[in-house]
Amino acid sequence: MSPTKVILIKSPEYETERFREVCELLTDFNGALAFVPDYYEFDRKMFYFLRYELYPVHGFEYPSEDVALPFDQWRTYPLSWHELFTLCNFYREQNQVEEKAIVVLLTKRKNGLNWFSAHDRLRNIFVHTAEWENYTPVNPRYPIAYQVVENVMQILMNLHIDGIQTPYFHDSPIGCMNDFCLNKSQVIIKLQTANICPTCLKRMHQEKISAQILEQVKSLFAGIRQQFVFLSDVPTALSPIHVDADGRIMLSDYGIELTLPPQHKTLYLFLLSRPGGVRVNQLLEHKEEFLEMYKRLKPKAERPAIEKAVNNLVHPFGVEFNVVRSHINKRIAGLLTDSLAAPYQISGRKNSTYCIRHPDVTIEFAY
Repeated sequence: MSPTKVILIKSPEYETERFREVCELLTDFNGALAFVPDYYEFDRKMFYFLRYELYPVHGFEYPSEDVALPFDQWRTYPLSWHELFTLCNFYREQNQVEEKAIVVLLTKRKNGLNWFSAHDRLRNIFVHTAEWENYTPVNPRYPIAYQVVENVMQILMNLHIDGIQTPYFHDSPIGCMNDFCLNKSQVIIKLQTANICPTCLKRMHQEKISAQILEQVKSLFAGIRQQFVFLSDVPTALSPIHVDADGRIMLSDYGIELTLPPQHKTLYLFLLSRPGGVRVNQLLEHKEEFLEMYKRLKPKAERPAIEKAVNNLVHPFGVEFNVVRSHINKRIAGLLTDSLAAPYQISGRKNSTYCIRHPDVTIEFAY
């Protein structure tokens, strides 16, 4: 299978040296995604929106879905998505780029919806390269490279932002590449986790994205993640744990939802409601509580399936308990840095009590 070509270009105001840094970072990770930098220079005379020193007054005519930011020189002249993608399409035509190739425009110019990045259905991407200092002290090349790869993968997943609800764009951040991050400050969460959730991975397999691409992206994300996990500006104060009326587990200050399968969530919620902890051999005494909680979390589940899951979980020997506990703790470790994860994890040891040592928990969920 031939590599997927990803051509990297820039708008005129983006410094060549900064562009080179991003390109070198992406090309350091070899694989089935072939990142190809091109230092192509757009002729400003051909595109009025690139020459605001000559055209300081301009009434934008945004496409209907691109109206959030009107023309304003104090916003550094934001461009509409149509204008940004026009540059990509012009480059394609001038250079006879094959349809399957992906063209990525790196630009310091803001866009009409003030997004970090976006892509269209013609396999074009733009990434906003400025203002990253508002979110992290890390060299901007790392989050910019992440945005490039994120959009490339969304194109390969056949995902598009067009107003249609989809389970693959997460409105509430869960530490996945496809977290929507409407609140732009939440982007630091997915940069720290550099993770792809099981739902999105399943979609990638359905779209037949190759193992070679997935391995390359995994390596690239791991390299980027290392720049973020020990940031001095990562919050050190614990976020409260809030369980809403539907059983959603929210780490509100971090903007994270802890998503777990019903059996795992049942155990986690039970321990949240027992701040003093419980021994494994005491779980059987609470079987009915586990059953009611599981049924509330998964109302369509058949009774025999619920019985089996709960019986395994509360067995006095604790075999299933230890497996579930380990999976929960790994999930939390994947969402948070090592220094933050421990208070949210299930702690304890054999023949002693197990608990979640977090001091600030509120639970609205009733069962």
